[in-house]
Amino acid sequence: MRSVYKIFISTYTQCLHVSEVVSVRIRKGVKKYLEERGINVSEAVRSYLEELAWKTRLRESLKQFDETLKKMPPAPPGFATRSVREDRDSH
Repeated sequence: MRSVYKIFISTYTQCLHVSEVVSVRIRKGVKKYLEERGINVSEAVRSYLEELAWKTRLRESLKQFDETLKKMPPAPPGFATRSVREDRDSH
């Protein structure tokens, strides 16, 4: 579980530290329409792209985690029952 958090934190921080310029062309009047309604177009585009990058990295990390889990052998029969019983008895 610790490696999942490590992947998550690594993915999250990678999205925060790099800055690049992206230019987007849209139909005439769209930007004006949005700005007249109080929408900061630059911030909306930036936020969308950052969220898209975060979700994509998270999806890749989860896929990697899933592949790691598939390589692990299944728990022996009765393991869950013994573990719960052991935990209850220890308190």
